[in-house]
Amino acid sequence: MTDHEIEAHEALVPELEEVEEFDDEGPELADGGIVRRILAEFLGAFFLALVIATASGPTAPVLVGLTAAVLFFLFGPVSGGHFTPVVTAALGLLGRIRAELAWVYVFVQFAAGFAAFALVWALRPPLDDAARGALRASVDTLVGAVGGQVPWFPAHWPLLLLLSVLLVAVVLAARSAFGQGSQAAAWIGGVVGATFWLGNAIYPAASVPAVVFNGYASAFRALPVLVLFPLIGAYVGALVYREIVVAHPAEAEEDFVDETDFVDEAEPVAADEAELVDTPAEQGEDGHGTADEDEDSQPHESS
Repeated sequence: MTDHEIEAHEALVPELEEVEEFDDEGPELADGGIVRRILAEFLGAFFLALVIATASGPTAPVLVGLTAAVLFFLFGPVSGGHFTPVVTAALGLLGRIRAELAWVYVFVQFAAGFAAFALVWALRPPLDDAARGALRASVDTLVGAVGGQVPWFPAHWPLLLLLSVLLVAVVLAARSAFGQGSQAAAWIGGVVGATFWLGNAIYPAASVPAVVFNGYASAFRALPVLVLFPLIGAYVGALVYREIVVAHPAEAEEDFVDETDFVDEAEPVAADEAELVDTPAEQGEDGHGTADEDEDSQPHESS
């Protein structure tokens, strides 16, 4: 490679790394873009938590999945469509979102979840004993209580990890393959519905408000686990996506080296093109005449 090509390559590499580090979709943070992102993330997390708080029965996973798909299709191009701290944590670990913005997203998601459950609580009619028992049973399932006793670690804690890994890996793969389009929304809605059917505890912005509003004193001891384990699953899911789903960084480097080699191989072609320029000797063959022929063509002086 020539010196000019090396300088161009060195100037290009930092630019590629910067784009890869913060490639989360959405408007620029300046000129009101941060406000639009926060509002979109709040509304998406609010409506998702609202459906989680009110949906019940065998159709609940379908309703939650469809809601997630619609919200991602609507607000995804603005905020990236996280709506849960698990996805935000995974994107932060991959460097797809700035750390400051990730903390703001997490705060907004929890605020939206508490607002949704507070609205449901305010609009709920007076509960009878059967309704209170149903709420207590739902909290017992959420925190893994057995016989009214809440353990420090929920009995279904392996499920918290595995479902978080599945959710993060599918969301990242769908965003990478389809951006913010309808196909990505369909895949994300499907995985949200499936994971909600298996256990909705992997959505801390909804599970924590559910315990606070519908739980009892002993259930509060499970709150740290309901937040910590999904975040651990988000970390593992981010690793699974980076190391297994997408191409390994070494392969990407080899591909880039192949492109530079192609440029190096193209240099002799340029040299061959230069050889095609007629030399003075060749010009003589083409009828332009050599220096000797020019001298012979001049009239000789008479002696």
